[in-house]
Amino acid sequence: MDPQFGLAMDQEITSLLDAIEQEKIPDRLTRLAMELQNALIEKRRLDVKN
Repeated sequence: MDPQFGLAMDQEITSLLDAIEQEKIPDRLTRLAMELQNALIEKRRLDVKN
């Protein structure tokens, strides 16, 4: 995996976690959780390839 891409994925995950921690609206929280899940799945998929 390209180190820059890995760093970008980590930053996206951190950003999503920060947004989730600050969110009070359930619908938005659900959407952010789904985005986080997708980002983690993508990261795991890329980690397994390399």
